Amino acid sequence: MRIALLLTLLLTSNFGFCQETEKLTVESLKLELAEFLLEKKSIKSIDQHINFYGIHKNKIDENLKNGIYVFNNASSHNRSFFVIVDDNSFSILDISTLQGLKDSIAKTLEFANKQKYCTEIIQDYISRLVNIHFRVNRNPTTQLNKNCEFEIKPIKSTYELKSLKLKLAEFLVKQNEIENIEYYFEYDLFLMVRTFEIYYGIDKNENIECGVYSFEFLNEEYDQNRYYVIVNEDWLEIFEIESSGGLSDGINKVLDFAESHKYCHLKTVQIIEQLIGKKYSESCFDNPTFELP
Repeated sequence: MRIALLLTLLLTSNFGFCQETEKLTVESLKLELAEFLLEKKSIKSIDQHINFYGIHKNKIDENLKNGIYVFNNASSHNRSFFVIVDDNSFSILDISTLQGLKDSIAKTLEFANKQKYCTEIIQDYISRLVNIHFRVNRNPTTQLNKNCEFEIKPIKSTYELKSLKLKLAEFLVKQNEIENIEYYFEYDLFLMVRTFEIYYGIDKNENIECGVYSFEFLNEEYDQNRYYVIVNEDWLEIFEIESSGGLSDGINKVLDFAESHKYCHLKTVQIIEQLIGKKYSESCFDNPTFELP
């Protein structure tokens, strides 16, 4: 019995040491991508030629560099996708659906954090995902987003600036950012609310437009957290981006809001880029050493 057990252990040990992970190459990766496109019915056979190139460089190094790449069926009227190469592994970013876009953004943020990318690189990658999803993958024939054809007038909410700030103050009291509501009434000017629009002013005489806003209570004694609020017609959705997964969750909320309000994707990208800029403080200009595919 002891001899049989010993033989089993030796065989298992030898098998474990003999296993090697197959190196990821350009050709092996392109085969995997072709299989994905075949499942998506973007190509008719696994042998069909596909485009595969880096976002910033068309030339692909024989030894794949870590980064994000684009691939499609080499047609000018079909959907495009992205793939993350991370050492000897890869992850396809399926941005054919809104949920797929959300999942892809989460994966990209996780990868960007691992690579310690600077702010502008993260903004660039996420913006490309959003742009391709709305402009190309939703409309592969025209590659135009009809929501961008004419400017849609923003919907007014039921909140005036005064009533909105009171709701936000009540939230900040619960978060222990403000001592109590009486303290807010005494120093209400310290509660700053800013819009993500090009024009940052808020008209006090009209109801607040539905949209995304940031807010914080300024205090000289210690730094205050910045929060964000999506103002809908008659309800608010508050979120923060500093906690683990907070930025990804916040972007998801913005995407859902933009979808329901039929935003042009360019406006959605503008909001998301601002959120990323608030989350990450290191600029590429501070340490311009990244070499991207």
